Parts: sequence; structure tokens; C-alpha cells
Amino acid sequence: MRNDCVQKLNSLPRKFDVPDIFDVESKAARNFCLGNACLVFCTASSSANLHTEGATPISLLVVDEAAQLKECESTIALQLSGLRHAVLIGDERQLPAMVQSKISDEAEFGRSLFERLVILEHKKHLLNTQYRMHPSISLFPNKEFYDRRIKDSSSVKKRNYQKQFLQGKMYGPYSFINVAAGKEQSNYGRSKKNLVEVAVVSAIVASLFKGIASGILGNGATLVNSDTIWKKLVTDAKERGCFYNADEDKSLSKAIMDVFLELDQLDDLLNVNFLLFRNARWKFCFSDNFRKSILKVRNEARQEVITLLATLSSGWRQSPEERNIIVLQGTSSELLENYRVNDQLSLIWTVDIVKENKNDTQILKVWDVLPLPDLPKLACRLDDVLGNYTVSKMNRCKQKCIEGDLIVPMRWSTSSGAALESRNPETDPAQLPSKPFASLVIRDQSEATTSRQPGRSRKYGFSSGTRGSRPGW
Repeated sequence: MRNDCVQKLNSLPRKFDVPDIFDVESKAARNFCLGNACLVFCTASSSANLHTEGATPISLLVVDEAAQLKECESTIALQLSGLRHAVLIGDERQLPAMVQSKISDEAEFGRSLFERLVILEHKKHLLNTQYRMHPSISLFPNKEFYDRRIKDSSSVKKRNYQKQFLQGKMYGPYSFINVAAGKEQSNYGRSKKNLVEVAVVSAIVASLFKGIASGILGNGATLVNSDTIWKKLVTDAKERGCFYNADEDKSLSKAIMDVFLELDQLDDLLNVNFLLFRNARWKFCFSDNFRKSILKVRNEARQEVITLLATLSSGWRQSPEERNIIVLQGTSSELLENYRVNDQLSLIWTVDIVKENKNDTQILKVWDVLPLPDLPKLACRLDDVLGNYTVSKMNRCKQKCIEGDLIVPMRWSTSSGAALESRNPETDPAQLPSKPFASLVIRDQSEATTSRQPGRSRKYGFSSGTRGSRPGW
């Protein structure tokens, strides 16, 4: 065997001529290949180059993705000499060809030959079994576009096809993730961008090690109001229980807040309906001075302020031993709270009362964030503001409801007693709790401590309670 191979090699000539494939003008290599090929793969436009002298005539033409090909482009390949059969493979229900001109689009310039034949009721064959999508993904397009004629193959119904790469129902086989925050912005003449949605997508991808769950991401309210197919898709996701808000996931919520900070969109970030405060125990009211001051601090400090606000909204409070006293006298000394943001800045806030759904409700009023030396001046200025509070309002601001290690806001029904503005301490409405608290006793902390229930406890009184260290956020 070895000797035979050696003899064959020795019989080959030392030199032989081959086509110069780098000689573009001669096109010898191309003509040689086309003249001897039985199968040719090319794009529709490049099929014009197949008119080569001496080439074997092509009798069968197969056009893939034919529904994405403009009708005028299809005629390029159809002009090949020798054609006897043409097969168009595509789906007129999917995306058509891209046409940027509105005039051309209205004239149906982007219509494909495939779609024209469908309109003319030319016979077509439907491949009615899909082998790619999980059944929960194929459900909507099958119902909306194919009259439920598409079947799911047995392979996509198997248990091992239901892979989930992230924890939580939001990351199942199919979901709509609602990103209500964020706005579309101009992108210098190109398509618009929404950096909040970009941040959410980036956070999801960063959490994946391999594979990806199938999900659609967008602003649900905007899509519903668009009165397009997207409205049906969002409605379908809600009906099937696979509609989720991005801020329900901690990592996505953090990504949204980070991009708002990075873009200096503080007005949106501090909106009481924003995700940071929407479902918090405590609602906030921000003064104009605070909104102006936070614009002046550096980005890192802003993040620290937002983190502290989020922590306060959960009900966490400093222990009495950690309380930072601003002034020892005046009305502000009774209500003002001073929480350190960092070594240079402090967040100044009080508990306030607002009317909400026929109730008087405790909220957190944030007055300012400022350097330590400026605190006494702010306290003196707020003496005049807080000095106008009635006795009953002051009492309600100071009253605390303790639930475990957290402080929760209290509410009083405005219809259960005298008005909040009454200045008569004998008719103090703070002594008239609404029905949800009618069975509870107002007591001081020492008495409440002796009657705490295991697991979950509530204490009411004018004490500050005992708080633990700040929870992580």
C-alpha cells in the first residue's frame, strides 16, 4: 500500500496550471465553479450574476424567507434562463420587507410576491408543527395569527424543555416585564432609546450564566394605549398571569434607580408614585429646599441619600442612643430627626400628618440634606413652621406604632371625632383612634413591653422605641 501511494505521488507533474482566483477581472475561478455546480446558494440580488456563459442551466429555484423579499426583488431570480419550477418558502404573517419611505410603504412597495399569491388565493401548504418554542410562547401567536392551526411538537412539551435560568415566576418560559419608569429619548437622528429599559435588560443578562428565559419587555400602559397588536399581547399576558412589574425584582429595581441617578432624573426618582416609594410602608413629602439641595451633592452622596430614604420608608429607625440632637430648645427639638448620610451630610426630616381617604395619616416630611454646621440655622427656621401646629397635630406626629423592630404609620378617621385643626386639647382627636385600632390600648413603652406577643407585636405610645442597626439595602 505504501509503495503504491509513493508511485502515485511520483507520477504527478512537478507543476500544473490552476485558475488565478485572485484575478478579479478574469473571473476564471467563479466561472469554473458555476459551470460545474449542481447547487448554487446566493442572495436574490446576487442571482443576477448567474447569467454566465457556459453555466449549467438552473431548473429549480427555491426562495427562502420569501415573505421578507420585495416583489420587485423576486423577479431578479425568476429571470434565470432554464427555470421550470419555483418554490417560495416564507410566512406572510411575519415581518415584511423594510421600507423607510412612507409614500412607498403606502403604495405597498414592500409587499412580497409570496403575499400577492396568498391574496390571489393561490394554493399554499402550511407547515403546522413548530419545534422551537415552549407552548407558553407559541400560545399567543398561534391564537392571534394562525387561528390555532399550529401544533406544538412532542419535544417542546417535555419536562426538560422547561428550563428556568433565574429564580422567580417573572423568569418563567414566557413573561411580559412591565417597565413603567423611563422615557424614550432622541438618539441623534436615529431610532429612539429608553435607557431605563436598557438598564433592565442589562441587569437580566448579567444574571444569566447560560441560556435565557423568553420574555417581552416594555411599558405596558404605553403599549395598551397604542391600539395595536401590542395591546392584545399585553392583555393576553395579564389574563394568563404572566404580566410582571420590573420593580418587583430587587436587582431590576436597583438597576432602574441607578440609571435615574446616573441621568440626574431626580424629579422622577423622588416622585411619591415612583417604584422606590410606591409600595413602601411610609409615604414621603419632599420640601423644595431638599429638592434643590440634593441636586448640589455628588452622585455617590445622592446614592447614599436614596438608600437612606428607602430604609426609612421600610420603618427602620435609629435607636434612642443613636439619636443626633440638633437643638435642645424650641418646637423643632420635639419633632426634628437628624440622620447622618455620611461624614459631611445629614438628612433632616419629621413625621407629619396628611389627610388621605378620610383619614389623618402619618407620613415622613423630608426638609433638607445639608452639611452639619448648617443644622442649627435650619432648626431655627423650622421653629416658625412647626410652631403653627396644633396640640393635637403635634401629639399625633410624636405618637408611634411599633411593630416588631419597625415603626409603622398610624391613621385616624377624621369622621370619628373633632377636626384635626382643633386647638382644644380636651377634644384631642389623637385620643379617638379609628375602627382598625379601636381594640388597641394607647400606652407607654414600659407597659407595652410587658405585653408583647411572640412573633409579631405592636406597641403604641409616645416613646421612641428600640431600634436595631440599619438593615442592608
